[in-house]
Amino acid sequence: MKMTKVFVSLLVFVFSGLSAFSQGNEGNDPILMTIGDRKVTKSEFERIYRKNNPEGQKNDK
Repeated sequence: MKMTKVFVSLLVFVFSGLSAFSQGNEGNDPILMTIGDRKVTKSEFERIYRKNNPEGQKNDK
């Protein structure tokens, strides 16, 4: 019984820390553009740009 309480407490602690960490950069990430009602942040734009334009790959467009 005591082990179960410790395990549940640990899970709650880990998940609360993860949710706080995932929302931590929200205020520091500027919005680059708005498309309709959708706001595109700098980090989201950079992630998609890097995905579509990998380094070292020649681009003959």
